[in-house]
Amino acid sequence: MQPWWLVYGVVGWGFSSWLIVFFSKPDPGPDPMAWVAGSLAGIIGGVLGAAVAHASSSDPMPLLVIVSAIAGAAVLLGVTRTFLPRTRR
Repeated sequence: MQPWWLVYGVVGWGFSSWLIVFFSKPDPGPDPMAWVAGSLAGIIGGVLGAAVAHASSSDPMPLLVIVSAIAGAAVLLGVTRTFLPRTRR
Protein backbone atom coordinates (compact mmCIF):
# COMPACT_ATOMS: atom_id res chain seq x y z
CA MET A 1 0.00 0.00 0.00
CA GLN A 2 1.37 3.37 -0.95
CA PRO A 3 1.58 6.11 1.69
CA TRP A 4 -0.31 8.55 -0.55
CA TRP A 5 -3.53 6.62 0.02
CA LEU A 6 -3.44 7.63 3.67
CA VAL A 7 -3.18 11.27 2.59
CA TYR A 8 -6.21 10.83 0.32
CA GLY A 9 -8.08 9.23 3.20
CA VAL A 10 -7.38 12.17 5.49
CA VAL A 11 -8.31 14.66 2.75
CA GLY A 12 -11.59 12.85 2.09
CA TRP A 13 -12.37 12.64 5.80
CA GLY A 14 -11.60 16.31 6.34
CA PHE A 15 -13.75 17.61 3.52
CA SER A 16 -16.72 15.35 4.19
CA SER A 17 -16.61 16.02 7.95
CA TRP A 18 -16.43 19.74 7.28
CA LEU A 19 -19.47 19.57 5.00
CA ILE A 20 -21.51 17.66 7.56
CA VAL A 21 -20.59 20.07 10.35
CA PHE A 22 -21.15 23.11 8.15
CA PHE A 23 -24.64 22.11 7.08
CA SER A 24 -25.91 20.42 10.25
CA LYS A 25 -24.03 22.49 12.87
CA PRO A 26 -24.31 19.91 15.66
CA ASP A 27 -24.80 21.42 19.08
CA PRO A 28 -23.69 19.80 21.32
CA GLY A 29 -21.06 17.84 19.46
CA PRO A 30 -20.97 14.05 19.38
CA ASP A 31 -19.47 12.14 22.26
CA PRO A 32 -15.80 11.10 21.89
CA MET A 33 -16.45 7.49 20.82
CA ALA A 34 -18.92 8.60 18.17
CA TRP A 35 -16.34 11.08 16.89
CA VAL A 36 -13.74 8.31 16.71
CA ALA A 37 -16.18 6.04 14.85
CA GLY A 38 -17.04 8.81 12.40
CA SER A 39 -13.39 9.71 11.89
CA LEU A 40 -12.40 6.12 11.22
CA ALA A 41 -15.29 5.75 8.78
CA GLY A 42 -14.20 8.90 6.97
CA ILE A 43 -10.54 7.86 6.74
CA ILE A 44 -11.38 4.33 5.62
CA GLY A 45 -13.88 5.69 3.10
CA GLY A 46 -11.28 8.08 1.72
CA VAL A 47 -8.76 5.27 1.33
CA LEU A 48 -11.36 3.05 -0.36
CA GLY A 49 -12.39 5.86 -2.71
CA ALA A 50 -8.76 6.48 -3.68
CA ALA A 51 -8.21 2.75 -4.16
CA VAL A 52 -11.22 2.51 -6.47
CA ALA A 53 -9.94 5.47 -8.51
CA HIS A 54 -6.50 3.87 -8.80
CA ALA A 55 -7.97 0.49 -9.74
CA SER A 56 -10.25 1.95 -12.41
CA SER A 57 -7.42 3.55 -14.37
CA SER A 58 -3.79 2.73 -14.95
CA ASP A 59 -2.79 6.41 -14.56
CA PRO A 60 -5.60 8.41 -12.90
CA MET A 61 -5.55 12.17 -12.67
CA PRO A 62 -4.86 13.48 -9.13
CA LEU A 63 -8.12 15.43 -9.06
CA LEU A 64 -10.08 12.26 -9.86
CA VAL A 65 -8.42 10.49 -6.95
CA ILE A 66 -9.14 13.37 -4.57
CA VAL A 67 -12.79 13.55 -5.65
CA SER A 68 -13.08 9.78 -5.26
CA ALA A 69 -11.56 10.00 -1.78
CA ILE A 70 -14.04 12.70 -0.78
CA ALA A 71 -16.95 10.70 -2.21
CA GLY A 72 -15.87 7.50 -0.46
CA ALA A 73 -15.47 9.30 2.85
CA ALA A 74 -18.86 10.99 2.48
CA VAL A 75 -20.56 7.67 1.76
CA LEU A 76 -19.07 5.91 4.77
CA LEU A 77 -19.72 8.88 7.04
CA GLY A 78 -23.33 8.90 5.87
CA VAL A 79 -23.67 5.20 6.57
CA THR A 80 -22.11 5.68 9.99
CA ARG A 81 -24.45 8.55 10.83
CA THR A 82 -27.42 6.48 9.66
CA PHE A 83 -26.72 3.30 11.61
CA LEU A 84 -24.98 4.70 14.71
CA PRO A 85 -27.45 7.08 16.31
CA ARG A 86 -24.88 8.52 18.72
CA THR A 87 -22.97 10.07 15.80
CA ARG A 88 -25.97 12.18 14.68
CA ARG A 89 -25.81 14.64 17.55
